[in-house]
Amino acid sequence: MSYAILGYVMIAVIVVLLLKNKVNPMVGFIVIPPVFALLAGYSLSDINDFIKAGVSSAMGTSIMAMLSILFFSIMTENGLFDPIVEFLVKKAGNSVAAITIIASLVAHFSHMDSGTTSTLLVTVPAMLPIFKRVGIDRKYLLLEIVQAVAVVNMLPWGGGVLRSAAVTGMDPSAISSAIMPCMAVGVIFNLVTAYLYGKKAQAKINRGIVDHGEDMEADGSLHVEENRETKVNARYWVNVAWTLFILFLVFKGIFAGYINFMFGLAGALIINYRSVKEWNAVVDKYAKNSLRITLTMFFVGAFAGILTNSAMLTEMANVITGTIPAFMAPMYNFVCAPLSFIFSLVLGADGFHYGMMPLLIKAGQSYGFSQESLTYVLLMGADAVSLIRPVQATAWMAAGMVGVEMKDIFKKGLPVLTLLYICELVTAVIIGIVPIG
Repeated sequence: MSYAILGYVMIAVIVVLLLKNKVNPMVGFIVIPPVFALLAGYSLSDINDFIKAGVSSAMGTSIMAMLSILFFSIMTENGLFDPIVEFLVKKAGNSVAAITIIASLVAHFSHMDSGTTSTLLVTVPAMLPIFKRVGIDRKYLLLEIVQAVAVVNMLPWGGGVLRSAAVTGMDPSAISSAIMPCMAVGVIFNLVTAYLYGKKAQAKINRGIVDHGEDMEADGSLHVEENRETKVNARYWVNVAWTLFILFLVFKGIFAGYINFMFGLAGALIINYRSVKEWNAVVDKYAKNSLRITLTMFFVGAFAGILTNSAMLTEMANVITGTIPAFMAPMYNFVCAPLSFIFSLVLGADGFHYGMMPLLIKAGQSYGFSQESLTYVLLMGADAVSLIRPVQATAWMAAGMVGVEMKDIFKKGLPVLTLLYICELVTAVIIGIVPIG
């Protein structure tokens, strides 16, 4: 049996089992690939070397994921973003356009820690009551959250960037630094559309079409933790300064990404807690989430090691290149753009980044396209639809919290997110990180 067939069957088996929730990523990525490597004729010694190489390449990114989650969880718990959110909410007033713009800003700021759940738990309780009071269509609020996540998720500690780094070996900070102008354009796009949502909502209200949420439960179907009483004192400003300094180090690239967050985490503990007991307690509090993600990335490293170091990936890529007409080869970068949308929606984050991305990149390299440019194209496309994927639990959570049907937000969100991605992609071409041909 050819390497290509084995490789495609292996990825199909893993993706199907993940989508059907029959295995978790850790089990799927370490049990299935060695079986297929044995079927391909590789020895146990070969498989050992493949896995070692893959885990080694994923080491820095995995550790960065763990440390960045702990760092931002501690900073969020200590109210780093609370004063900004509270200030914006107070400024909302009754102007519909101002409310929708501020909702967009709140969503952007609250996603700075890259946690979609925390973004929802900050943005929805803060803005939904205002939307209901004024009568603004709730779908606009969810659209703004979806768009904010699509852009801010491209920070170095965002899930898409970390997954992309795990399969390509690139540094997460380098990826984010390269696409920073695209992110800036994305933020501007989101604010412009937020203003337009406000104008549309105002027009509806003027026609008597209001959305006060009467069909929702009295509590708005929200179950959130108690609001923190954040004091803007000296310690708060030290937290702000320390976070900005760590972000400066991350984007400057003086140290490896995980080293920056080693410093960041140590500083966060020293600034906010007074005893070893408190340090241990807060680390234990957030260790479960960070450890799960980190372990998954190590196991993905094992899968990537077998896929890339065996002959499977090359043969699978040859199949892709053989199906693309010759006249489309010079535009392969842009062939990947719609593919990133389609496969990311169907396969989900793990299935796309760990299954399809390596294949599309390897195929593109045979046409002379760099790994870096292909990574930017695929990453931005996948992140654009990250919160409308039907296979993603947080997408359903977001729709449920706001009280919107998932099918409605998918139908309304896909055209807007397509335009957002096009703006980011055009910016990438203009600044030269994605060549035209």
